[in-house]
Order: sequence, then structure tokens, then C-alpha cells
Amino acid sequence: MPQGPKYPTCIGRYTAMPSLRDRVKGQRELPSASTAGADAFIEAANEVRRDATERPWQAFEKKAVPRTTFNLRLNDYELALLRWLAEQRDESMQKVAKRVLIPALERLVEEPSA
Repeated sequence: MPQGPKYPTCIGRYTAMPSLRDRVKGQRELPSASTAGADAFIEAANEVRRDATERPWQAFEKKAVPRTTFNLRLNDYELALLRWLAEQRDESMQKVAKRVLIPALERLVEEPSA
């Protein structure tokens, strides 16, 4: 009986199978990597990286109806200030905060990073 990775070996009363690694190695050959395949993989990875650097909010409609809420922690001073402004303008506190917050965020985006 020939000995090799495809055949079990006999140890006393028990038959020991070759390791799974040896059996799998014998069943498949690894394909050789081509340079074109590697270049295509690298290019696809670079495209994903370029997409990640784009500004994520540009994919959305600026004037879309809001559908998400956001909790903001305010101290008593900030809350009183927001309430007073809302009463003076006859608007909700959310509208007052959003009217100030969104333009401020857009200005921050345009500033160069330090």
C-alpha cells in the first residue's frame, strides 16, 4: 500500500488519516496571481478610498423633509435663551436652532482643517 497524503496510514489497530491540510492541498491547486488581476484589485480599492473622501451629505436633497430627531443637551442658560428667541420670533425652538445650526455647520465645512 503506497504511503502519501491521499492514503491513510496504519498505526497499530487504528487507521490515521492524513491531516485536513494535507488532504485539501492535494485536492486543489492555488491559481497563480496575474499582474492584471492584482492591478484591478488595487484600482478598485483606490476607488473605494476616493469615494470615502467625498462629502456624504451631498448624496441627499438639501430641502428634503426632516425625518430624524437629534437630542441636544442644553444648560438652563442656553435653554432659556433658545426659548426666549423662539417666543420672540413666534417659531418653535427646533426651527430657531436649525436656522442657526445648519449655516454654522456649512461654514465649518468650508474652513480649512487645522
